[in-house]
Amino acid sequence: MRRYPSSLTMMRSIRGAIDLGSIMVGVIVIAIFAGIISVSVFAVIPWSQDEAAKQNLMSVADAEAVARTGFADGAPAAYLNSAGLDGAELLDADPDANLVVGTDATGSCWVALSRSGSGDPFFASSKHPKPVGYDTQNECVDVPALFATLHDPNPPVPLVASYADVTFDRSGGGSVAPTVTGPAGAKTFTSTDLPDGVNLNPTTGEITGPPAWRFNAKKVAVGGMHTCAITLTGTVKCWGYNLFGQLGSGITSYMEPLPVDVVGLTDVKDIYLGGMTTCALTSTNGLKCWGLNSDGAVGDGTRINRDLPTDVIGLTSGVKTASFSDSHICAVTTAGALFCWGNGDYGQIGNDDTRRSVTPTPVHNLGSGVSSVAVGGTQSCAVTDAGAALCWGAGNSGQLGDGTTWGRLEPNPVLGLSSGVAEIRAGANFTCARMDTGTVKCWGNNVYGALGDGTTDNKYAPTDVPGLANVASLAGTGASMCAVTTGKDLYCWGGNDIGQVGTGSADASVLTPTLISSNVTTASIGSQHNCAAIDTELECWGAGTIGQLGTQPYADHLAPVDVYRAGFDQTATVTVKSGGQTVQATLRLKLS
Repeated sequence: MRRYPSSLTMMRSIRGAIDLGSIMVGVIVIAIFAGIISVSVFAVIPWSQDEAAKQNLMSVADAEAVARTGFADGAPAAYLNSAGLDGAELLDADPDANLVVGTDATGSCWVALSRSGSGDPFFASSKHPKPVGYDTQNECVDVPALFATLHDPNPPVPLVASYADVTFDRSGGGSVAPTVTGPAGAKTFTSTDLPDGVNLNPTTGEITGPPAWRFNAKKVAVGGMHTCAITLTGTVKCWGYNLFGQLGSGITSYMEPLPVDVVGLTDVKDIYLGGMTTCALTSTNGLKCWGLNSDGAVGDGTRINRDLPTDVIGLTSGVKTASFSDSHICAVTTAGALFCWGNGDYGQIGNDDTRRSVTPTPVHNLGSGVSSVAVGGTQSCAVTDAGAALCWGAGNSGQLGDGTTWGRLEPNPVLGLSSGVAEIRAGANFTCARMDTGTVKCWGNNVYGALGDGTTDNKYAPTDVPGLANVASLAGTGASMCAVTTGKDLYCWGGNDIGQVGTGSADASVLTPTLISSNVTTASIGSQHNCAAIDTELECWGAGTIGQLGTQPYADHLAPVDVYRAGFDQTATVTVKSGGQTVQATLRLKLS
């Protein structure tokens, strides 16, 4: 049974012959029902009920042509015949809407609609899928639904959503709401690909950032031109120079200015950086290294560069701590034994040899009783369980602290430090020790003030650093050194030609300890840049042109700047739903 809109019930087609009187009655009834006598372009009722006048529109294109052109002089049959259209089969028509529903030669339903009096099509049947549907008599059955949908006095406006760039300032502020046009009513905003910490209001669509965008870390480590940090969840992220895969992301690239994940590392306990190589201490006390391996610093028995964490031979467990320089590394086991490997040109491996080693090599006479180790550019030093300091390797600037400028191929005592040493740190060619009293002593090259005694004279034996007390930890390499006090104040001194001390200036040297920051929990010093965790939020300073400071735009900074999370200047997709319509809007998140 064919279904019609209630407003068309009196307009149903009458099968069989219909005389002229019936046609006129039909016209009058329709005119009364509609409130007018329609003479518009689709006044089809007079002939839609005339068996002789029925025509067959042979295609959707024919129906669209009729809708666009209309009937001339109120003579639809003559018009259709002149257009070469034979045998109409009109199922129904709405004179007020100028809407015609019928079948084409294939039996599929078609619809033609024209604005009254204008001839311009409001709906062209060729733009909508066919067929509409059939009942058991192979007749169109969705005429009412078509009328209701197509003859809408307020047709839906296509929903459009657009966003400006979402720009966040360095304090975490910044927001934007979408521009949405379309049907009135509640709108729903959803997204599954916003970065961590970016929030979307599902009602207003406003995009906002978290209270702070700063990178949070348990510990930070600085290398020659790259930086790594252990996150609060125990994973590792690195940034900066990556030509040798030292960021551990599985790829090599010139640089990565924002933190990227090191692949496959979770629950990491410590991190150590060399010039172009990186190592991590895992939760199982194993050591993994990656990056430049030309001197065997990765410790895997080869000299092949690695862009992913690689097990160090013989040290997959039982490691207590380690220390890295430009091209050699030493590790202390939980049993107190010391192993070194990598570059050995100056005897810094401590095995009475000057050859490189591509696997961990025992240090002579230190098979037990070692509590910590520190390596510099060409020297290595260790602290024993008894608090004694021992050094070996190059001694040309007095960096071994034995009162001479001689080199040593095996561990050698530091003058006056047979006890009381809590920690030792080594720079390029100088060394410093934190005493268990909280004071600091340094020795070696002092051209840039790295010894912190107010002079530029080299010292061949330990010398007190004035003005420092209650020191809890040391960090140093290159030509500068820093100390963190028990009150969490960070003091730095030494070479400062590119602002690596962090005083806000680029003086060649800072000769005495200078307060740089407060609330510092950990710090790491590189040859050209330094970093510190303020509580858990990370900041860096010094050389930054290769992205090693973790900021954008990347550049040198003379004072500490915040390190920000990755994921900025990227696109995200937001879905907007309204009035039964859905559209996706693409936005770009940027950091100012």
